Amino acid sequence: MWTPPDQPENVTAAEPSLRDDTGGLEFQTEICALLERGPDGVALHRSDGTILRANLQMERWLGVARAELAGRGLDQFETSLTPSTLRHIWRNVPTDTPRVFEAALRGKDNTELPVEMSVTTVELQQEKLCMTIARDIRGRQQTKEALRSSQEQYRCLLDTAADGIITASGNGTIRSFSRAAEQLFGYQEGEVLGRNLTLLMPSAAARTHDSH
Repeated sequence: MWTPPDQPENVTAAEPSLRDDTGGLEFQTEICALLERGPDGVALHRSDGTILRANLQMERWLGVARAELAGRGLDQFETSLTPSTLRHIWRNVPTDTPRVFEAALRGKDNTELPVEMSVTTVELQQEKLCMTIARDIRGRQQTKEALRSSQEQYRCLLDTAADGIITASGNGTIRSFSRAAEQLFGYQEGEVLGRNLTLLMPSAAARTHDSH
Protein backbone atom coordinates (compact mmCIF):
# COMPACT_ATOMS: atom_id res chain seq x y z
CA MET A 1 0.00 0.00 0.00
CA TRP A 2 1.08 3.59 -0.63
CA THR A 3 2.21 5.00 2.72
CA PRO A 4 3.58 8.31 3.92
CA PRO A 5 7.39 8.36 3.90
CA ASP A 6 9.08 7.14 7.06
CA GLN A 7 9.66 9.78 9.69
CA PRO A 8 13.10 10.42 11.17
CA GLU A 9 13.59 9.29 14.74
CA ASN A 10 13.41 12.81 16.14
CA VAL A 11 9.98 13.45 14.59
CA THR A 12 6.92 12.27 16.47
CA ALA A 13 3.41 11.56 15.19
CA ALA A 14 2.45 15.02 16.43
CA GLU A 15 4.95 16.48 13.99
CA PRO A 16 4.26 14.86 10.60
CA SER A 17 7.22 14.93 8.24
CA LEU A 18 4.97 15.90 5.31
CA ARG A 19 4.11 19.52 5.90
CA ASP A 20 1.67 21.74 4.04
CA ASP A 21 -1.32 23.95 4.75
CA THR A 22 -3.94 21.24 4.34
CA GLY A 23 -3.70 19.32 7.60
CA GLY A 24 -1.75 16.84 9.66
CA LEU A 25 -0.72 13.23 9.47
CA GLU A 26 -4.30 11.91 9.42
CA PHE A 27 -5.05 14.01 6.34
CA GLN A 28 -1.83 12.86 4.67
CA THR A 29 -2.73 9.22 5.32
CA GLU A 30 -6.14 9.74 3.72
CA ILE A 31 -4.50 11.32 0.66
CA CYS A 32 -2.10 8.39 0.39
CA ALA A 33 -5.04 5.96 0.53
CA LEU A 34 -6.79 7.84 -2.28
CA LEU A 35 -3.64 7.75 -4.41
CA GLU A 36 -3.31 4.04 -3.79
CA ARG A 37 -6.87 3.28 -4.91
CA GLY A 38 -6.94 5.71 -7.83
CA PRO A 39 -6.82 4.77 -11.53
CA ASP A 40 -3.69 6.85 -12.18
CA GLY A 41 -0.12 5.76 -11.72
CA VAL A 42 1.68 7.76 -9.03
CA ALA A 43 5.38 7.98 -8.24
CA LEU A 44 7.19 10.03 -5.62
CA HIS A 45 10.75 10.67 -6.74
CA ARG A 46 13.72 12.97 -6.53
CA SER A 47 14.49 15.56 -9.19
CA ASP A 48 16.97 13.14 -10.79
CA GLY A 49 14.14 10.60 -11.22
CA THR A 50 15.09 8.25 -8.38
CA ILE A 51 11.85 6.59 -7.28
CA LEU A 52 11.04 6.61 -3.55
CA ARG A 53 7.43 5.40 -3.63
CA ALA A 54 5.00 4.14 -6.28
CA ASN A 55 1.37 3.16 -6.04
CA LEU A 56 -0.26 -0.09 -7.13
CA GLN A 57 -1.32 1.19 -10.56
CA MET A 58 2.22 2.28 -11.40
CA GLU A 59 3.45 -1.14 -10.33
CA ARG A 60 0.92 -2.81 -12.62
CA TRP A 61 1.77 -0.63 -15.60
CA LEU A 62 5.52 -1.09 -15.29
CA GLY A 63 5.32 -4.75 -14.36
CA VAL A 64 7.82 -4.24 -11.55
CA ALA A 65 7.15 -4.73 -7.84
CA ARG A 66 7.21 -1.54 -5.84
CA ALA A 67 10.01 -2.81 -3.66
CA GLU A 68 12.09 -3.21 -6.83
CA LEU A 69 11.05 0.19 -8.22
CA ALA A 70 12.41 2.03 -5.20
CA GLY A 71 15.85 3.36 -6.03
CA ARG A 72 15.45 3.02 -9.79
CA GLY A 73 15.10 5.98 -12.14
CA LEU A 74 11.65 6.83 -13.47
CA ASP A 75 13.35 7.91 -16.71
CA GLN A 76 14.25 4.23 -17.30
CA PHE A 77 10.58 3.55 -18.00
CA GLU A 78 9.81 6.63 -20.15
CA THR A 79 10.46 6.23 -23.86
CA SER A 80 9.31 9.41 -25.62
CA LEU A 81 11.64 11.91 -23.91
CA THR A 82 15.37 11.74 -23.24
CA PRO A 83 16.57 11.30 -19.64
CA SER A 84 18.20 14.75 -19.74
CA THR A 85 14.92 16.34 -20.87
CA LEU A 86 13.00 14.62 -18.09
CA ARG A 87 15.51 15.66 -15.44
CA HIS A 88 15.33 19.24 -16.71
CA ILE A 89 11.52 19.11 -16.34
CA TRP A 90 11.70 17.62 -12.85
CA ARG A 91 14.28 20.15 -11.65
CA ASN A 92 12.27 23.10 -12.93
CA VAL A 93 8.72 22.30 -11.85
CA PRO A 94 6.96 25.51 -10.70
CA THR A 95 5.98 25.50 -7.05
CA ASP A 96 2.49 26.85 -7.72
CA THR A 97 1.36 24.94 -10.82
CA PRO A 98 1.87 21.38 -12.09
CA ARG A 99 3.94 20.68 -15.17
CA VAL A 100 1.81 18.67 -17.62
CA PHE A 101 3.07 16.86 -20.73
CA GLU A 102 2.41 13.73 -22.76
CA ALA A 103 4.81 10.81 -22.50
CA ALA A 104 4.99 7.03 -22.87
CA LEU A 105 5.75 4.45 -20.20
CA ARG A 106 7.35 1.15 -21.15
CA GLY A 107 6.63 -1.87 -19.00
CA LYS A 108 8.79 -4.88 -18.25
CA ASP A 109 7.25 -6.70 -21.23
CA ASN A 110 8.19 -3.74 -23.52
CA THR A 111 4.55 -2.71 -23.91
CA GLU A 112 4.25 1.06 -24.24
CA LEU A 113 1.46 3.00 -22.59
CA PRO A 114 0.71 6.60 -23.69
CA VAL A 115 0.16 8.77 -20.64
CA GLU A 116 -0.32 12.36 -19.62
CA MET A 117 2.12 13.20 -16.83
CA SER A 118 1.35 15.86 -14.24
CA VAL A 119 4.32 16.75 -12.04
CA THR A 120 4.10 18.77 -8.83
CA THR A 121 6.62 19.50 -6.11
CA VAL A 122 6.29 18.39 -2.49
CA GLU A 123 8.58 18.91 0.48
CA LEU A 124 9.27 15.91 2.68
CA GLN A 125 11.71 15.96 5.57
CA GLN A 126 13.11 19.27 4.26
CA GLU A 127 13.81 17.75 0.83
CA LYS A 128 12.13 18.99 -2.34
CA LEU A 129 10.69 16.03 -4.23
CA CYS A 130 8.49 15.46 -7.26
CA MET A 131 5.09 13.79 -7.34
CA THR A 132 4.37 12.47 -10.83
CA ILE A 133 0.82 11.38 -11.66
CA ALA A 134 0.48 9.47 -14.94
CA ARG A 135 -2.93 9.17 -16.60
CA ASP A 136 -3.73 6.60 -19.29
CA ILE A 137 -4.65 8.52 -22.47
CA ARG A 138 -5.18 5.61 -24.85
CA GLY A 139 -8.85 6.51 -25.16
CA ARG A 140 -8.00 10.12 -25.95
CA GLN A 141 -5.51 9.09 -28.62
CA GLN A 142 -7.98 6.65 -30.16
CA THR A 143 -10.53 9.47 -30.37
CA LYS A 144 -7.96 11.73 -32.05
CA GLU A 145 -7.04 8.99 -34.51
CA ALA A 146 -10.70 8.32 -35.32
CA LEU A 147 -11.26 12.05 -35.92
CA ARG A 148 -8.16 12.27 -38.12
CA SER A 149 -9.30 9.24 -40.13
CA SER A 150 -12.78 10.72 -40.52
CA GLN A 151 -11.31 14.01 -41.73
CA GLU A 152 -9.12 12.20 -44.24
CA GLN A 153 -12.12 10.27 -45.59
CA TYR A 154 -14.13 13.47 -45.87
CA ARG A 155 -11.24 15.17 -47.67
CA CYS A 156 -11.02 12.23 -50.07
CA LEU A 157 -14.76 12.56 -50.76
CA LEU A 158 -14.37 16.26 -51.49
CA ASP A 159 -11.42 15.70 -53.80
CA THR A 160 -13.05 12.94 -55.85
CA ALA A 161 -16.68 14.12 -56.07
CA ALA A 162 -17.81 15.09 -59.56
CA ASP A 163 -20.10 17.82 -58.21
CA GLY A 164 -18.93 20.98 -56.55
CA ILE A 165 -19.25 20.61 -52.77
CA ILE A 166 -19.09 23.57 -50.42
CA THR A 167 -19.64 23.48 -46.68
CA ALA A 168 -20.32 26.59 -44.63
CA SER A 169 -21.14 27.57 -41.07
CA GLY A 170 -24.52 28.94 -40.00
CA ASN A 171 -23.48 32.51 -40.78
CA GLY A 172 -22.29 31.58 -44.28
CA THR A 173 -18.54 31.31 -43.60
CA ILE A 174 -16.99 28.83 -46.04
CA ARG A 175 -15.36 25.87 -44.29
CA SER A 176 -14.46 23.58 -47.18
CA PHE A 177 -14.31 23.79 -50.97
CA SER A 178 -13.99 20.73 -53.19
CA ARG A 179 -11.79 20.45 -56.28
CA ALA A 180 -14.87 20.37 -58.48
CA ALA A 181 -16.03 23.60 -56.81
CA GLU A 182 -12.63 25.12 -57.62
CA GLN A 183 -13.14 24.30 -61.30
CA LEU A 184 -16.75 25.49 -61.22
CA PHE A 185 -16.14 28.88 -59.57
CA GLY A 186 -12.54 29.54 -60.57
CA TYR A 187 -11.29 30.00 -57.01
CA GLN A 188 -8.70 27.95 -55.17
CA GLU A 189 -9.81 26.60 -51.81
CA GLY A 190 -7.29 28.76 -49.96
CA GLU A 191 -8.81 31.88 -51.51
CA VAL A 192 -12.32 31.25 -50.18
CA LEU A 193 -11.88 29.54 -46.80
CA GLY A 194 -13.11 31.84 -44.04
CA ARG A 195 -14.95 34.11 -46.48
CA ASN A 196 -18.71 34.38 -46.91
CA LEU A 197 -20.79 32.41 -49.42
CA THR A 198 -21.89 35.70 -50.97
CA LEU A 199 -18.47 35.75 -52.65
CA LEU A 200 -19.77 33.06 -55.01
CA MET A 201 -23.15 34.71 -55.70
CA PRO A 202 -24.16 37.27 -58.30
CA SER A 203 -24.40 40.78 -56.83
CA ALA A 204 -28.20 40.84 -56.67
CA ALA A 205 -28.38 37.43 -55.00
CA ALA A 206 -25.64 38.42 -52.57
CA ARG A 207 -27.58 41.51 -51.49
CA THR A 208 -30.71 39.42 -50.98
CA HIS A 209 -28.72 36.85 -48.97
CA ASP A 210 -27.22 39.56 -46.75
CA SER A 211 -30.64 41.02 -46.00
CA HIS A 212 -31.86 37.76 -44.44
